[in-house]
Amino acid sequence: MIYHSDSDTHNGIQSLENKTGILLINTGSPDEPTEESLREYLREFLSDPYVVQLPGWLWKPILNGIILRKRPKESARKYQRIWTQNGSPLVSITDQQTELIYQSLQKVTDTPFVLGWAMSYRKPSIPEQLHALREAGAQRFLILPLYPQYSETTTGSIIHAVSKEIGKWKKPIPFEVIRSYHKRPGYIQAMAVHIKKFWQNHSAPERVLFSFHGIPERYTKAGDPYAQQCQETIELLVESLGLKRSSWRISYQSRFGSIQWLRPYTEHVLKEWGEKEISSVNIFCPGFSADCLETLYELNQEARQVYEMAGGSGFQYITALNTNPAYIQALVEIIISYL
Repeated sequence: MIYHSDSDTHNGIQSLENKTGILLINTGSPDEPTEESLREYLREFLSDPYVVQLPGWLWKPILNGIILRKRPKESARKYQRIWTQNGSPLVSITDQQTELIYQSLQKVTDTPFVLGWAMSYRKPSIPEQLHALREAGAQRFLILPLYPQYSETTTGSIIHAVSKEIGKWKKPIPFEVIRSYHKRPGYIQAMAVHIKKFWQNHSAPERVLFSFHGIPERYTKAGDPYAQQCQETIELLVESLGLKRSSWRISYQSRFGSIQWLRPYTEHVLKEWGEKEISSVNIFCPGFSADCLETLYELNQEARQVYEMAGGSGFQYITALNTNPAYIQALVEIIISYL
């Protein structure tokens, strides 16, 4: 769905001049929690050279061999555990976020705009949504990847995809990408308010684990700023929360394969805390704008089991920011600053 600003409508007719096309982009999701759908999704996702930075001659046989033969069935089983009546949580939440951002933008800007959302992998795709925004009259694009911290594997891939698509057009449209918002005060404050509210309802824990999606260590050594930006986010967040250094840690999840990824690994930290019989643990993911498989299944189910089997108790997962009003306001403020 494409949203049009009221200031861009005259007598029920959409104006085609001076519009900014705003596109929110997240990772993506299979269309259904089935083995066939997961195979399509994983093929697209893991074929992205920004995600898997290996030579094609080396990676493609591995991908089309053992990975796409075995992983779709296992992944489908996991997705079935988190699927909702509205479908994929990530897709549903991104749609809700877009509508809320639209409602807020209507109140705070007179700049004509059209607004939509896309997924890097599967539907709605980046190319089809760029075309839809152009057909709606966009004269420039403002791209907001829903990743607070920049990584070549996420935002870098989006920049490439947008550039590639617009580069095919006879009349390319200028675009700007919001590369990160990892230190934006509104984003930091939204997380702090979200976490404090959770503690008001459940009490503060003995330990807090801030878990980010991991990337291979060699990406960081090659210059990817992701790990540094994760650290900078947490330094600001723990200051806002007033946490003692001994009460929290950063970790990285969702590693794949046998190579070294960013450390410490989330499951290793939780196993260590479980063995120490920590009385209560909260886990929160600052890098996820919306709940998805990695948060709802990997953390709230698999990671919980690791911790409890090691002897820990009091495990609680704090949801992603999702449609938290403070977070929606933070995203609106970021968009406005670029408009």
